Amino acid sequence: MDGLEEDARYKRVATFGKRHLALETITGNEIRREPEWQEGEDPYSNRSIEALLKIAEKWKSFLN
Repeated sequence: MDGLEEDARYKRVATFGKRHLALETITGNEIRREPEWQEGEDPYSNRSIEALLKIAEKWKSFLN
């Protein structure tokens, strides 16, 4: 889970997405992004990164 959080903090959004999808596939659990992505939104914006950090936190809680 530390790698997922690190990916978000260092703005490695593609790697984060792959890890997130893998966790969903392995566990069968879906963790949605909040707030949802909006068309035209910069994936590296503070809003986007905060949403990814929330996802990482939810995965950490789910798996502990």
